[in-house]
Amino acid sequence: MFHHASDASRCALVGLCHLVFAHCEPRRRVYVQWVTPHLASLGVSEVRRSGYVERLQRALLVPAPEVFGG
Repeated sequence: MFHHASDASRCALVGLCHLVFAHCEPRRRVYVQWVTPHLASLGVSEVRRSGYVERLQRALLVPAPEVFGG
């Protein structure tokens, strides 16, 4: 991630999570690429590739909420 100010990427991730979880079904997930100690402290967990692909295929079938232009 690129940013001009310290911790800007963390603020962006928190903002994205608030938006997603306020406007989507409760089981929606946010992909963060890798687990860091900071992300782990926020509840991030590692998922095997097979589980990720399965979840991604299911998620692609769900229409996007209006807030995301769906």
